[in-house]
Amino acid sequence: SSAIHIMAEMHTTNKLRSSPSRQLLSSTPNNVHQAKPFNLFQFVYQSVATGIAITCVLGLMILLFLLYACIRPFSRRLYRRLAANLGSSSFLDAMALILPNCRICLTPDSDIISPIGTSLLVSNHSLEGFDWWVMLMFGRCINLRGSIRIFLKKNGANLCENLQAPVLKFLIQMLEYPLLPSVHGKDYVQDREGLFELLRGFAEESIGGWTAGNNVAVFLLFPEGTDRNIDMAEFARREGRPILKHLLLPRTTGFNASLESLRSSSPIVYDVTIAYKGYDGKAIAPSERNEWDTFWCLITGEIPEVHVRIKRNSMEDVLQDSQWLDKCWVEKDRLLEHFYRHQCFPRAGPNKCRIFDTRFHSVENSIIGMFRLMLMPCLIPLILLISIPLAWTVAWLWFAYQLFCQIFGDYDGTRAQNNESREQDNGGAETPFVPATPFVSPMTRQI
Repeated sequence: SSAIHIMAEMHTTNKLRSSPSRQLLSSTPNNVHQAKPFNLFQFVYQSVATGIAITCVLGLMILLFLLYACIRPFSRRLYRRLAANLGSSSFLDAMALILPNCRICLTPDSDIISPIGTSLLVSNHSLEGFDWWVMLMFGRCINLRGSIRIFLKKNGANLCENLQAPVLKFLIQMLEYPLLPSVHGKDYVQDREGLFELLRGFAEESIGGWTAGNNVAVFLLFPEGTDRNIDMAEFARREGRPILKHLLLPRTTGFNASLESLRSSSPIVYDVTIAYKGYDGKAIAPSERNEWDTFWCLITGEIPEVHVRIKRNSMEDVLQDSQWLDKCWVEKDRLLEHFYRHQCFPRAGPNKCRIFDTRFHSVENSIIGMFRLMLMPCLIPLILLISIPLAWTVAWLWFAYQLFCQIFGDYDGTRAQNNESREQDNGGAETPFVPATPFVSPMTRQI
């Protein structure tokens, strides 16, 4: 009987080890740095890729600094457009070519994110270290490269939210990512007003879209809490909120405040649901993995296949329902329950998912972006040589520009007022509607 019992335990253990969910869980926490056979080619490739990535980061910092010093004093709108098109998009294109491929599957019933106006993406957290990267890569694949800005916690402990790193802090400030202040912070009121002012500025600049010379503003918010140590069921009963099985309850304060700040541009709210193939939805204990392990999984190609579902909602529908966010999370929980059982989202029709392979999407743009950023460090001697004449030239031009604005009025402010008056003449029309019909791209394949 003891022999039979031992054989049964061995069979159960092997079954768990061979399951996709177990393989993914073992790849993210402690076992990430297990000893593996030495591969010379892989070692050389990762060393070269790391060097190229560091060079691209340095090139991005130099490019953003030059744009900030030469363009930002004259036009905030133009600076943000160039920072997105030349800086952020080039970096994402280069990283897509350097890092291992990430396969993103978009469900056939998903709506398409509008390429004009203001949009707010509300997404769940599935694997915290991967979600933000997946959405940035997805935005690159649907021609929103560089336009997506992520809400980050000012005092976050996450790798992508840790503002103590000087390089990351510099990039976030240059790219103007919105920072959610901590309620317990001593500068909470001041930080909150700064956040609202930043969002209102983006909203004003996005009215009219590219045809009116304005920018596209797409914001990504993860309202879901990150503290898995509290008893969510007890908390939900106490607060009178729904009990979820696979998700944590969302925080409504930041969502409502952000939507109110963007209200002038009538933003479109997109409900984004993310799930990873092979992941069974069970929470990983905080002690079992850290963000550096997650980052290591990203650069070594251990990120699984990603499934994304997007649904469009108008701002009016969201504002009319005070429980919209909770209802949205209940629906996400139901979708994730189906996904964890069948490894796919429920399909509304016979159409198949659209696949985006990040490494093979727009390879020519990736090569151009990589060489553009790698060229910037080579220009450091030239920049130092002309820094003093350049500084004097920019200073005199800024002085002349300010004098021109005092005499003839601010160009950016006049354009914003004209856009506002045009919107009033049109009866307060909101952001133009983009049909939800799935598009067909030559760079996508069907499954």
